[in-house]
Amino acid sequence: MYCSMCGNEMDDGQAFCDKCGHKAGTAVRDRYATVLREKNEGVAALLSLLWGGAGQIYVGKLVRGLAIMAAYFVILLIGVPILFLGGLGTAVVWIILCGILYFVLWIWNIFDAYNLAKAYNDHLWATGTRPW
Repeated sequence: MYCSMCGNEMDDGQAFCDKCGHKAGTAVRDRYATVLREKNEGVAALLSLLWGGAGQIYVGKLVRGLAIMAAYFVILLIGVPILFLGGLGTAVVWIILCGILYFVLWIWNIFDAYNLAKAYNDHLWATGTRPW
């Protein structure tokens, strides 16, 4: 039997769950009795396509999503002042470098959100619990 609170496997005679301490009288025989929602890989990728880091937040990786958003902000913080303050030659080089960095981060961000959603779903199907 499995604990209805955390999904931990329990012996038939146990009074309390070893993992969370939940009373065994309310345990269920089916591990998947608690409905957990899957994360759609396409939605995660689309959110990251539209707003960097949003797909990671959707999947449940809040810190990672906020770090990606902060990285976009830092790239813009570096690139925009150089455009207005630097000489034309310097500005063009820095804008190209910032643009390439921004584009690489954007593409990685989309693939990362997709892969996180896939890993979330794989773990959910294998164990019946959330991975993070």
